[in-house]
Amino acid sequence: MNIFWKYTLLVLVFLIGIALYDMFSGKPQYANSVDSQYMESYQRQLKNSEQQIKEGARQLEINNTHLERMGILLERWEKQADRYDAILEKWEKQNGIELD
Repeated sequence: MNIFWKYTLLVLVFLIGIALYDMFSGKPQYANSVDSQYMESYQRQLKNSEQQIKEGARQLEINNTHLERMGILLERWEKQADRYDAILEKWEKQNGIELD
């Protein structure tokens, strides 16, 4: 057999070996690209979810701060209303007015 056919046969055996390896080595190449696209999409969704959770936690902290401030203001207003009621009662007694 001349040298040309020996090298041709060698190249064919090499190419067939590569094709067989690709076929039996697992997933085809397109499946890997689909998996990587799926993973990228999943990672983006996970990152968005984490950002939404952080934003929700921040909003809860802001709401709690507002609730505390409103509670303090409400207590203050109630104390002022009690004082004004006491002043009004005293004034009504001094002037002999009974509105109840």
